[in-house]
Amino acid sequence: MTKLHQDTISQTVDEIISQMPLEERVSLAKMKQKDVEVLQGVFDLYIRSKVDADDEDYEDIMHELWERVRETHLLRVVK
Repeated sequence: MTKLHQDTISQTVDEIISQMPLEERVSLAKMKQKDVEVLQGVFDLYIRSKVDADDEDYEDIMHELWERVRETHLLRVVK
């Protein structure tokens, strides 16, 4: 993946996260990878209308989004 490609994905994920309600970010962060894969199909349909339909790089967006919210919005037990 090129640096430009990664920057584009990061910008897209930043935009999506900024528009997601907190509750949805936390819900996504709690999902297991297999559940995220199910969402991938629905997300693919949505994102294709937003980007070039021939560009299959949009598949990286959902994974990056999930990884990012897992880092920032996953609830953890604090002792």
